[in-house]
Amino acid sequence: MIPYKNALRRNTQMTLGRFKRAVIDEAEKYSQELGVTIPHTNTTIKPAGTTSKLFGLSEGAHLPAMREYIRWVQFRNDDPLVKRYQKEGYPTQVLKKYNDTTVVGFPTKPEICRLGMNGELITAGEASLEEQYKWLMLLEKYWIVGVDEFEQPLEDTGNQISYTLKYKKDKVDYKRFKSMIKKYQSKVKVCSVMPQQEVTAYEYQPEQAVTIGEFMRVLREITGEDKIKEDIDLEALKCDSGACPI
Repeated sequence: MIPYKNALRRNTQMTLGRFKRAVIDEAEKYSQELGVTIPHTNTTIKPAGTTSKLFGLSEGAHLPAMREYIRWVQFRNDDPLVKRYQKEGYPTQVLKKYNDTTVVGFPTKPEICRLGMNGELITAGEASLEEQYKWLMLLEKYWIVGVDEFEQPLEDTGNQISYTLKYKKDKVDYKRFKSMIKKYQSKVKVCSVMPQQEVTAYEYQPEQAVTIGEFMRVLREITGEDKIKEDIDLEALKCDSGACPI
């Protein structure tokens, strides 16, 4: 008998494949209705860094970077929001290397970390190189290329996934790193690689790793009524003339 978890995992994979086929079907029908070319990049997963931050989601197909962190956002020194955030207890820092710039720290917890996944959630820093490659391979098989109801691959139309494989240099030696790259890199369409490390050469980090204790301390010091809420909405993210202001 297949263990429950394996059966659940397989059901999830086939459901993803069914969603892929539904996307293809709807794209074809709607394109024919409009009289336009049927798109082939129907399930491409692009980075979408700006909008994903707005909604507390992971960029592209990335695993959440951390469970809790301080996200530092730049403001001009004379921006009235700086004084407001300081008054409400948000951590702030006047930068020396960036003229007239203050950063405000927002305690951030990705939305997926709030769902209560009973220990099933794995962050990028916790997943091994092999686990991340296998995650990519599953997405490419069932979502990017897709399968039919008999799990036979559909026509590969060239979709890709935005993903950066992360690893900690103090936990993965060169021999292990080389072995994983040689074994898996040729089995996926594309995969960037970046080490996770403490960056001390910079004045500040956009995403600062903190312990749950540090996270809660910052949260307790914030007195504003709307904690972890920034004055950024969809209007602020609109791009003029093809260039995004953020």
